[in-house]
Amino acid sequence: MTHDELIAIGEGNYLEAKQLQDGSWAVRAQLLFTRAIMLGVTEDTPYETRYCYDCYLTCQNEFDNLKSKGDVPQGWIAKRPQ
Repeated sequence: MTHDELIAIGEGNYLEAKQLQDGSWAVRAQLLFTRAIMLGVTEDTPYETRYCYDCYLTCQNEFDNLKSKGDVPQGWIAKRPQ
């Protein structure tokens, strides 16, 4: 999967995507009321783990610092699955 293919899957909700050092994909997305970091994104799976943020800057900073899908970002207000 390429960056452009992944962004297209998000149908306008994926703001940014990057391939992490472990080969997995992470996405920063706009949800209805929050922004989210989604880890473990594939063509068939929207995410393995999703972290929601009410602060745009915190979400962006945590996304920029991700190295693998096992990383746990800080400052989130909700996590799926719990």
